[in-house]
Amino acid sequence: MREPRNRVVQVRRFGGPDGLEVVDAPLPTASRGEVRVRVLASGVEYTDVVIRRHLYPQTMLRRPPFVLGYDVVGEIDQLGDGVRGFQLGDRVADMTVLGSNAAYRTLRADRLTRVPAGVDAAEAATLILSWTTAYQLLHRAARVQRGQRVLVHGAAGAVGQALLVLGRLAGLELWGTARGAHAALIRELGATPIDYQREDFTRVLPGGFDVVFDGIGEDGYRRSFAALKRGGLLCAYGYTATRRACSSRAAACASPAAPAPARLPCRCPQDGTPRHWPRRARPRAAAPWARPGACRPPRVSTPPRPRISPWPGPRRAISTNRSRFFRAPRPMPGTRIWK
Repeated sequence: MREPRNRVVQVRRFGGPDGLEVVDAPLPTASRGEVRVRVLASGVEYTDVVIRRHLYPQTMLRRPPFVLGYDVVGEIDQLGDGVRGFQLGDRVADMTVLGSNAAYRTLRADRLTRVPAGVDAAEAATLILSWTTAYQLLHRAARVQRGQRVLVHGAAGAVGQALLVLGRLAGLELWGTARGAHAALIRELGATPIDYQREDFTRVLPGGFDVVFDGIGEDGYRRSFAALKRGGLLCAYGYTATRRACSSRAAACASPAAPAPARLPCRCPQDGTPRHWPRRARPRAAAPWARPGACRPPRVSTPPRPRISPWPGPRRAISTNRSRFFRAPRPMPGTRIWK
């Protein structure tokens, strides 16, 4: 019998989509404690774009060539030694960060989640990253309570929509920022739309929001802080605005005719992660947990754990990226200044 063919989508070089290629790869074999799956669906998300551009902290140490694919749903076609509780033909899912844009791949059996019969594989794959992120932000990081007033930035995006749906199930009063063209979608998901191009979300609720979920990071999260009520919570789980600015600057610097930048992006002294901060938005006060040796990349197999800013003050911040620093309302005595 002819051996099945394994084709993968790999990054040949960092940069644009022209750096991707589809190639034949050796068929993997399940080792002890692993299963091999025939991939039924794997995600293609904005995070994959950030990884391809070499801007994602969690994969910063990887060098091409490597295979993309943050999440996967597959059917088990080989069991490694010592695997119990699964059998051939079972459909399973996993969050892999890399390696899932392939026809076949191996997975650790102790990290798998079963996919119920009757659930479409492609629909299941869409839940893995975005909806897991949203659920953890709501119930593990923010620990929201019924009746709280919550603002979601980028509400028309994948994580934003998940936050609205899960937030409505949790009994929250929701507002969502998006372009005016997406207002109908925001209403359909149970939130009050805010057109960020025409409205100032910091003035929508005079008393301020209990929680703000910000995956954009515009202007160093300053306006999101301003939208909070006293004692409110800012959950910062991304920085799309900064990444876009960084990508444009990197493209300009790569042009032979472009002048040298006045100041190169800095890097975290602990893990080498680039800090592409605009000059006016670059944080100065680093939290005590950012001391040398304490800044480590999260485990690849699980979403990053949230971090709570230890600064005192009327507002708090949580980041789901271990290497993010925030400007606090009033820094604690003894915090180091990083310029």
